Amino acid sequence: RVHGGPAGYAVFDESNPNRADAMVSGEVLGWHIAALKAKIADARQSRAPNVQDLEDELEAATFKQQDLVMRSNAGLLDIAQYMATLARAIEAERATAKTLAARGDTESGKLALYRSKLMTTELEGLRRMVAEAEG
Repeated sequence: RVHGGPAGYAVFDESNPNRADAMVSGEVLGWHIAALKAKIADARQSRAPNVQDLEDELEAATFKQQDLVMRSNAGLLDIAQYMATLARAIEAERATAKTLAARGDTESGKLALYRSKLMTTELEGLRRMVAEAEG
């Protein structure tokens, strides 16, 4: 089971490759939010000291997701720009995965690859939607 936020990183640490403020994809944010909710439940049950950090990350991820949805619903999110952003983010995540794997951080590397797969699926769906709309 893949979870966000591996041990060893502070939630808002710039070096944390799994922080919500670095995520640009609605699909990735949705996955990250679900993973955080599961981690929070586990942390509460085991009385782990990091519950507040996880809740703070959940709040940041939820806000970022709501902002993305709100901009989309208001017509402020240009689909071509969003698709270009996803394409760049996919390549960045793949590069991050290689770097992390080379450093021996295989857990974070796997998360980066998983995020790239989610974004690739999202981008492919958007491309099909645009092609169908164009006729």
